[in-house]
Amino acid sequence: MKNIIFGGAGIAIIVIVSAILLSVTGRGTRSHELNLAVARAVKNTVQAGYERACEEGNSKALTEEMTAYLGQAVLQSVHSEASVEIDILEMDPEKGVVSAKVTEKFTYPNGKKGQVSVRKTAIADRQAPEEANNYIIRYYVNDWLYKEYSICKGDPMIEPKAPVMPGKQFKGWINKANQTKKPDTEMEVDKNYDFEAVFE
Repeated sequence: MKNIIFGGAGIAIIVIVSAILLSVTGRGTRSHELNLAVARAVKNTVQAGYERACEEGNSKALTEEMTAYLGQAVLQSVHSEASVEIDILEMDPEKGVVSAKVTEKFTYPNGKKGQVSVRKTAIADRQAPEEANNYIIRYYVNDWLYKEYSICKGDPMIEPKAPVMPGKQFKGWINKANQTKKPDTEMEVDKNYDFEAVFE
């Protein structure tokens, strides 16, 4: 009888410890993923917004577009079952500054609620110097920077994961300069390229 009691208690302890470990590990993983996602989203948003502000001038519409772009970029990188709150702390395309706090709320496997928060600030690169023998490959979605790669001369082209747009299907990438040439992952990079996403 004692063996049964001790055995049952041992199993219960193992289950409890396992649940705690899963919760801690899960929170750490989410925190790391959210940190990377927000850092990337804020950086891309501020650079694209600053470049457009330099070309078109600052405006309320541009700030609203930047806010929407930042939100979409973050949501594409978080778990589908989580809810996300985005608090814009500063959004100034003319100065080239974006600051945001993002909170991800989720449910642990044991049913308990949890959340992680990340605060990131980014300043636009006003000069954007390019290293010698390196080329910049940029991918855009609706004229907003989606991905950017710095590739050594002679290295193969890199193509990012397909973007998502509600209600539309991604058809591929097209060269912004001539509207015809598509990225070729077997092609050696010999200059800078800008590609735009095509949706139908």
